[in-house]
Amino acid sequence: YMRRAKWPKVRSSFSTHRKGSDSSNAKAAMTNIDGVVSYIFAMGTHDFPGGNYAGGSLFNDSAYFGPGPGSGYATQPTLELFDTNRTDVGYLTFKVGSSDWLAMGLPWGETAAIRTWADGVLSNHPNHIALISYHYYLDGSAQQRSSPGQTLWDEVLKKHENVLMVFCGHVLAAGAD
Repeated sequence: YMRRAKWPKVRSSFSTHRKGSDSSNAKAAMTNIDGVVSYIFAMGTHDFPGGNYAGGSLFNDSAYFGPGPGSGYATQPTLELFDTNRTDVGYLTFKVGSSDWLAMGLPWGETAAIRTWADGVLSNHPNHIALISYHYYLDGSAQQRSSPGQTLWDEVLKKHENVLMVFCGHVLAAGAD
């Protein structure tokens, strides 16, 4: 059980119509922890043109977080990617004390292939405590899964007892801050 805590928020959007300050500010903020703290992202609706994963994202641009030697995000030592040409779907592993952990970022509008990949990753890491970041897991009431969240649950998450938490966004329920 985890009490509601105040978490630091890094909000940005990597869609093509927001190429300026949002993406640059996010890159500048995250550069402060590159090589110090491992981190993972979950892309949301505003990060893809038209909310469509297939449309790509500025997140994948090497000027921000995309593949390439200049990206502190893409060069994290334990980061594994769904597609080596994109950095918007991946996972990383790390240790806390004697416990093995896995953090996975899944995008808005993920494909069946991404769900299959995520299932395989979790199957291959049964002894890792898994944290999943997924943009639209809960519906607007924040009391039940969204339709995409239910699909992710049915096809992937319910099979893996090592999934400890799913972090999500997309909607704010009444009273949320």
